[in-house]
Amino acid sequence: MIKILHLNSLDSGGAAIAAQRINSSLKEKVNSELFFFKDKNKFFRNLLSKPYSIIDKILSSSMNKSTNTTFSSNSVPFSYIPLLIKIKNPDIVHLHWINAGMISIKDLIKIKKPIVWTMHDYWPFSGGYHYPEDNKFLNDFSNQKIYTAKEIVYSQIENIRFVAVSKKLMEEAKLSSVLKNKKLSFINNPLDTKHFNIKNKLECKKKINLNNNLTILFCSYNSIFKKNKNFSFLLKVLNKFSELKKINLVICGEKKSLKNKLEFSNNINLLETGFIETEEELSTIYNAVDITAIPSDNEAFGQIASESSACGTPAIILKNTGLTDIIIHKENGYVCDEVDVEKFIDGIKWLEKQNSAQIAEKCKNSISKFSYDNISDQYIKIYNEVLSR
Repeated sequence: MIKILHLNSLDSGGAAIAAQRINSSLKEKVNSELFFFKDKNKFFRNLLSKPYSIIDKILSSSMNKSTNTTFSSNSVPFSYIPLLIKIKNPDIVHLHWINAGMISIKDLIKIKKPIVWTMHDYWPFSGGYHYPEDNKFLNDFSNQKIYTAKEIVYSQIENIRFVAVSKKLMEEAKLSSVLKNKKLSFINNPLDTKHFNIKNKLECKKKINLNNNLTILFCSYNSIFKKNKNFSFLLKVLNKFSELKKINLVICGEKKSLKNKLEFSNNINLLETGFIETEEELSTIYNAVDITAIPSDNEAFGQIASESSACGTPAIILKNTGLTDIIIHKENGYVCDEVDVEKFIDGIKWLEKQNSAQIAEKCKNSISKFSYDNISDQYIKIYNEVLSR
C-alpha cells in the first residue's frame, strides 16, 4: 500500500481543513498520514514550532502590514521537516500550506522523496504573496528575491507534481515562469456530507435566534480585513440593499467583534457567531441563512461555497475566481460579472425570488463531484504517475 505523508503548517484555516479532508478521503485506499507543524493538541510540537513561526513572522511582518494581505518569506535558517520525512520514510511527500516557519524554500531540495504539492493559494508559484498584488508590491526587492529563490530550487527538484485546487488557479499557475517545465493538474477540494446536509430551516433559525427577515451569511477564518476577501465591497452592497428592507447579516469565523469597527446600516441586524468549533454547528448556520455571500475577488477554491451548497443554501460570488468550479450561474447560486454594487444587489434579488426547495435541491446535487471517493481516486492516479517516473 502506498504510504503518503501530508504536511501542513497550521492546524486551522481553509488549507488545514482541506488537507484534513484530503487525508480522510484517502484513508481506506492508501496509508495516509497528516502532520501539522503547529498543532494545538500536541504540546511539545507546538513548543518546538514556536521559534520558527516567530522568526518567520518577523521576516514577513512589514510586508503584511503594508499590503493588508498574507506575505510569507519562508526564509527560516533551519528546518527539521527533512529529518521528519527521513524518519517517517513515506513513498510520497504531499505538501499543502507550508508557511509560518515550517520550512525554508531552499530546504525543499533536502526532501529526497517524490513530491505532490497541493496549491491552496498562489504562494507556490508567486513571490512572497499568497494572492496577487499591485505591481508596486510585486516588484519589491523582497518579493523578487523569493521568486528567484523558487525558480532556482524548483529547477533542482525533478520529481514533483503541482496540483491546483481549481481550474482558475491552474490557469494562473501555468503563466508563472516559476513552474516552467513542471507538471500541473487540478483537483478540487473534497467535501464529506456527513455533517454538511440539508436540515429544517426553521429549526436552524431558532437555534441561532434569527427572525424571518432575509438572512445573508459572510464566513471567513479571522480574515475579514484581508484584501482578497473584499468584505468592504460587500458592506457597501448590504448597506445599499438594506435601504429597501430590513435584513439579517450573519458573520461567522471572526474572533473579535466588528460591530463597533465598521459602519452597518440601522436596517441590518448583525449576528456575530465568532469562531465555530464543529462542522455540525457550521452546518446549522448554513441551513439557517438564505444566501451565502462570497465577495472575494481572488479565491483559490472556496470551501465555504461547497459547504453552503451541500446544506441547500445558494451562494453569490464574483466571476473569475476558483469559486466558479463550485457555483453555476442561476443553478446553485449567482455569479456576478464584476465588482459592482448594483449588479451584486441584482444577484441577491434574483436569489431571493427563487423557490427555496427547488434551489436547495439543485445546490445539494451540485456537490456530488466533490465526494471523498471521487477526489481520492484523482489523487491516487497522480500518486501512481509520480511513482512510475
